[in-house]
Amino acid sequence: MSYDRMLDEAVWVVEATAAEERFLYAKHGADDAHGTKVEWARPNLSGLSPTVGYVEVEGRRYPVVLYIREVSINGHPVVFWDVVGQAVFYPMIKEWLTKNCPAYAQNRQGDAGDFYSCLQHIRSL
Repeated sequence: MSYDRMLDEAVWVVEATAAEERFLYAKHGADDAHGTKVEWARPNLSGLSPTVGYVEVEGRRYPVVLYIREVSINGHPVVFWDVVGQAVFYPMIKEWLTKNCPAYAQNRQGDAGDFYSCLQHIRSL
């Protein structure tokens, strides 16, 4: 598995920690208490951690590293990501995602709080 393939095929991109992803699964994939149940599968239990760049602080370089994982929701690939490196520099991250992920570049992205937009998009496919 490569993050290039994951990012190329994604229909939506969600910024969420692993804990937020598990919460979304519990709410939308595991039960139907909210009437929003979807088919939710994790084709690969591991994720990938690309270094998207470095920031320099007081003469020291710190990596900006993402943790990217893929899930299948109603048969469509969705990418979840969050920052796991020592440094966070969102302009660099957004530039990297825009360059490497068509769904992100086309504004098919959000965070855990906006997950209904992801579900709405998937239901429209």
